[in-house]
Amino acid sequence: MKKIPKYLKQIIKDNKIKVRWWNNRYSAAYSSSKIIILSKHYNNYQLFISTIFHEIAHIKCYNEGLFIRYHISDKRKHLDYLRRYGLRAEMYVDKVANKLMKEHSNMRFLGQYKQKYAREWYKNVWLKKEVK
Repeated sequence: MKKIPKYLKQIIKDNKIKVRWWNNRYSAAYSSSKIIILSKHYNNYQLFISTIFHEIAHIKCYNEGLFIRYHISDKRKHLDYLRRYGLRAEMYVDKVANKLMKEHSNMRFLGQYKQKYAREWYKNVWLKKEVK
């Protein structure tokens, strides 16, 4: 389990976000509840920090009313929307996270959804998991 740096803890605190940990290989945000769940399995510290910023960006987008149907709890009701706009939402969240990270860190943001493997994971793993 990686340690969250002090400046990032302050951002989390200022935004009243709760942090939880789990053993899954990916992290998640529950935007309406202001909870981020982080994987315990990061080998790359820069990716870990980028992921935290990405999950915070999900909450910020929800709070600003952006991709609101994507950021709700019951995604099964909006399956067509997820298929059409889900990747677009994730790429936008990466853009917001990149901007946040530039403001608060000297590290370069590692945006995942520009990578082909991440888009394939979204379509073939995450989307299927969400609709069960």
